[in-house]
Amino acid sequence: FDKPILVYWLISLGYKVFGVNEFGGRFFVSLFGVLTVILVYLWLREDRKLALWSALVLLSLVDFAVMASTAMPDIVLTFFISASIISFYFGFYVLSAVFSGLAVITKGPVGVVIPSMVLALYLVMKRRFKNTLTEIPIFSMLIAFCVVTLPWYVLIFIKHGWNFFKEFIIFHNIYRFTSKIPGHPAHWWYYFANYFWIFLPFSLSFFSAIKRLWKEKELVMNDKLLLSFCWFFSVFLFFQMAKTKLAHYLLPAFPPFSVIIASHLLKEEDSLTRFGGGLLLIVLGIFGIA
Repeated sequence: FDKPILVYWLISLGYKVFGVNEFGGRFFVSLFGVLTVILVYLWLREDRKLALWSALVLLSLVDFAVMASTAMPDIVLTFFISASIISFYFGFYVLSAVFSGLAVITKGPVGVVIPSMVLALYLVMKRRFKNTLTEIPIFSMLIAFCVVTLPWYVLIFIKHGWNFFKEFIIFHNIYRFTSKIPGHPAHWWYYFANYFWIFLPFSLSFFSAIKRLWKEKELVMNDKLLLSFCWFFSVFLFFQMAKTKLAHYLLPAFPPFSVIIASHLLKEEDSLTRFGGGLLLIVLGIFGIA
């Protein structure tokens, strides 16, 4: 009852295809790391340079590469949350609800809470919140979301009843968010103290990038940068509010982080050739280690 079913299905599929071994257990889960990088590129493809560098930055983030090579649900959750947010951005509202539903059967309610927070903040900052609410097909989105999420949740609740509700909903969601879990960090400063290594090798560059966004008013001019800004800080705020904290919880913030960093690097195009060689070595080194 620790997690919903989707990641267990992916691991089982890997075992059936490749045998019961480490590679089989990780393959289909890790594939979502690759899909996340492709998704970020496709989202930004109108600006080829930004798309390419955002993908490269995401690939070079050490913790992203590490988590994408493990049989844990966080990289799958990151893909579906990203797909939900990006689909909504392009106006594919029902598809956004489908991806959010898949995120919910990957890791629970966080799969709908985070996209909702990100998109609500984005629409408020764009001053489009009320207008968008009147435009989106809320009923169709709700139906699509329920079609994806309810069958498994209903069946497992019928089978296990109160035990499932107590373990998964109360303990692994409500209690984890509001209380400290034994063996898990709970200090309010945890993410601030661990920020540097979580976002290596671009931890320090991020502050310069955010300063530039504000100073040059790029958030006003570029919707994708504004969405990335709302996306990163919504994820960070959500998990900062949670009592139980782990570094990999911030994984859904990595795609927007890479976009913000890439936009900053492109302002310094003269140094990109030299930097690109170093970045390529980092990426190749990470994959070699992985």
